[in-house]
Amino acid sequence: MGTLEASDARRFVAARYGPASAAVVLVGDLDTAEAGALADRELGGWTRDAGAVPSPSASPRLRERAVHLVHRPGSVQSQIRVGHVGVPRAVDDYFPLIVLNLILGGSFSSRLNLNLRERHGFTYGVRSAFAPRRGPGPFSVSTAVENAVTGAAIAEIFTEIEDLVNGGPTSEEVETATSYLAGVFPLRMETTGQIASRIAEMFVYGLPEDYYRSYRDRVREVTCEDAALAGQSHIRPAELCAVVVGDADAVAPQLEALEIGPVTVHRAGR
Repeated sequence: MGTLEASDARRFVAARYGPASAAVVLVGDLDTAEAGALADRELGGWTRDAGAVPSPSASPRLRERAVHLVHRPGSVQSQIRVGHVGVPRAVDDYFPLIVLNLILGGSFSSRLNLNLRERHGFTYGVRSAFAPRRGPGPFSVSTAVENAVTGAAIAEIFTEIEDLVNGGPTSEEVETATSYLAGVFPLRMETTGQIASRIAEMFVYGLPEDYYRSYRDRVREVTCEDAALAGQSHIRPAELCAVVVGDADAVAPQLEALEIGPVTVHRAGR
């Protein structure tokens, strides 16, 4: 692979960025006429034809479990990522999915945090997240632990994911999660910057105009069965891949002993 040049960046911009696929979002103390005049003054001369926007794709390279260990000599901690290709933002069961993720690892009282932090003391914190885009984005669990418990922490992550997918959440967990999401929603719409970001999301992901007006109602409508089905549909324990960055000499034997998939060690220059 060659060196990236400024000309490469210019060609990319010319091919991808144009007014036909762009939007201007303005939030503040100004009316429609003022906003239009401002946009015309600053962007009225933008006439580039960038062509059609390419369709996003994110096909997984693997359909089975694997472990990749990036050797960082002398590291006393391991950075851990576990996951697989996730979902696009426009997925039909987005609301059940965010409720399920909150239960798995999206909050301080999540199953992963109660296990790895509170019960075992492996880490200061662990999180799971779906990062949906116009196409499928990643589903991942992330944390950092000491070398000595790297294998044990990954084993617990896999166990919590499997248990939630196979057994589903409890009614109490779903009620707590939906109440939390509905309750904090107004706090995410307090500033002009937050509002602008939400409107930009509507444009980028093609969300309906009433999306945020109905957000809290749609969250509260999520049932235990909805959340369980979302987990079964979009989390695939058999395809989970783990990436560990740490001292391979210290942690490789632990990862191999887990027998969750082939362990590939990546060393500098190899």
